[in-house]
Amino acid sequence: MHGTGQGGRRSWPLLAAVAIDSLGTGLYLPLSLLYFLRVTDLDLATIGPLVSVATALTLPLPIVVALLVDRVGPRPMVAGGQALQGTGFLLYPTVPGAASLVAAVLVMTVGVRIYWSSVFTLIADQADAEGVDAKDHWFARTGMMRETGAGGGALLAGLLLAADSTRVYDGLILGSALAFLAAALLVVFAPPPRTPCHRSGPRSASGPCCGTGPVSR
Repeated sequence: MHGTGQGGRRSWPLLAAVAIDSLGTGLYLPLSLLYFLRVTDLDLATIGPLVSVATALTLPLPIVVALLVDRVGPRPMVAGGQALQGTGFLLYPTVPGAASLVAAVLVMTVGVRIYWSSVFTLIADQADAEGVDAKDHWFARTGMMRETGAGGGALLAGLLLAADSTRVYDGLILGSALAFLAAALLVVFAPPPRTPCHRSGPRSASGPCCGTGPVSR
C-alpha cells in the first residue's frame, strides 16, 4: 500500500506542506479585501481595482516558472512560492496606502503563481519515484489535503471575523504568513524521492540509476 513504511515517511512532509499552504489560502480568501478596508483609509472602490491590477501583472509569470522548473527542478520553486506568499502577508500590516498595497499584493500573488505553476510537477515527480501506480493515489491525497486545508482556513476565518476586531484581522494575517512559511520549510527539508532502479539504459533525467541513494530534482 502506498504511503506506508519508508514511502510514507518520505511523503508526509510534502502532504503536510500542501495542507498547511491550503490552510493559509483559506484564511486569505475572506481577508483579501476586508483587511485593507479596515486597516487603511482606502475605500472598496479603490482597493478592488488595485488588487486586480497587482494580480493582472502576474498573469504571464507561469510561462517563466515553467522554464525555471525545467532548469532548477520543482522543489525550490514550490518552496520559493510559499515563502513569497508568507512574505506578502507579513507586508500587509505595513500597508498605509495605495502604492504599498499594490506592492504587498504583488509579492503575495507572485508567490501564488509560482506555487501553482510548480507544485503539480513536484507531486508528479514524487509519484513517479514510487512506481507507475502511485500517481493517481498521490493526486487524490494532495487533492484531499488541499480541500481540507482551504475549507478549514475559510471556516476559521469566518468564525474569527465575526469578532470584527483589528487584532483578530492582524492575527489572521500573521497566521496565514506563518502557515505559508512553515509549508516552505517542510518542502525544503522533505526527504527527496528515491529514483526508480534501472538495470540498464541511459541515466535518467532526475538522477543516476540504483545504487546511489536518493536523488532530488
